[in-house]
Amino acid sequence: MRVVTFHVQTLDAHPNVRWSHAEYLRLLDWMLRSVLRFHPEARLAVLTDAQTDLSPLSVAFERIDHPVDHRRIMLSRAEAQQRFLQTHFDDDVLFLDSDMLLNGPLTELFEDGQGAADCDVALTVRDDADMPVNGGFLLLRHRRADVARRFFDRYLRLFREVYVGEAAWYGDQRALRDAIGWNGSGASSQIEARIRLLPCERYNHTPGDRIRKVLRPQGDKRVLHFKGDRKRLMALFWYAWLAGLPKPVGIVVWCFDEARQRLRRALKPRMDALPASRPARSESTIR
Repeated sequence: MRVVTFHVQTLDAHPNVRWSHAEYLRLLDWMLRSVLRFHPEARLAVLTDAQTDLSPLSVAFERIDHPVDHRRIMLSRAEAQQRFLQTHFDDDVLFLDSDMLLNGPLTELFEDGQGAADCDVALTVRDDADMPVNGGFLLLRHRRADVARRFFDRYLRLFREVYVGEAAWYGDQRALRDAIGWNGSGASSQIEARIRLLPCERYNHTPGDRIRKVLRPQGDKRVLHFKGDRKRLMALFWYAWLAGLPKPVGIVVWCFDEARQRLRRALKPRMDALPASRPARSESTIR
């Protein structure tokens, strides 16, 4: 299985722009490490642009650069995903948002008669009339790769033709809704691809926006999605439940890590205001 995410360093048209690039890379690193915790054989890839620095990431991954319009970032993400499917679709591909954590193995999806075993495309759905499909989890099976590719091409065509005005945000989810032929309760049977709709509650779960809720066991949730301000709780969940530490120790580690990050943020304006240090003179300039 290939697990693929998308991240670029951007200052434009993104609701999470207040998160620094360094902070977002920490989230991305935990996401990738959570995949390897439950699927050590998974091949990881990050779709990005040529300018984004990914060197702080601690795991092995394939970097794939693609032109990105930062003002239309979700459309650029979909275009990068399409290119990936054209060039790297040699196994099942799972596209995940970078603010997600795996909280258990996904092998159940591939077992006969279960999950996504007999489908071409699997997506997660929720009780939302306008955007029932969340674009953070998208599985394309390799068994009928051409069919899965054509589904993605249909989705991207809808995005470009109908929802290009929402290319910065939300257009992807409305295009996915239309691509599956959402009829209010399920996917249309008239499209070529076999669609499996998975419950967000299990495979794209949004945890409570409180520390005490993140510290509760989430064993029945396979994928957690730390949307919006919940990103601040992603580190706590990682250390408490996924880092391989006893829970009390993980919480203590998180407390120290959080204190260090707050100190760094507090000192950054002062450090940025300091005059640049003068470069040392080389021997050839010393008289």
